[in-house]
Amino acid sequence: MRRSQQREEECWEQDPCSQNDLRDARAAYENGDYIAIEDYLAQRSERPERISSADAREFMLAEADDFDAEVEALRANQAFQEFLSQRALRRGGVALENVERELDALLARQA
Repeated sequence: MRRSQQREEECWEQDPCSQNDLRDARAAYENGDYIAIEDYLAQRSERPERISSADAREFMLAEADDFDAEVEALRANQAFQEFLSQRALRRGGVALENVERELDALLARQA
């Protein structure tokens, strides 16, 4: 076992939650009850996929360079759309023209 891998396992073994995760991962490996990430990626579709862990946490897996897919996922995300709606209702922003005017005046005074 590499030294860095040994140190990593020692850190995991100090945390009770991580102990369970590590125990489950070792059991899955020993039983062959897993799929290698390379195999999973080769089988997956082109769309982002939701992955659920044994403790019901959910993750999204998508290609990093797939901007169009990310946009579609955000459009379908109700919480994100609500955030945007709330943000659009906010008042009190500063117009770019006002900022430019203030900067020009400041630079003119310093010259």
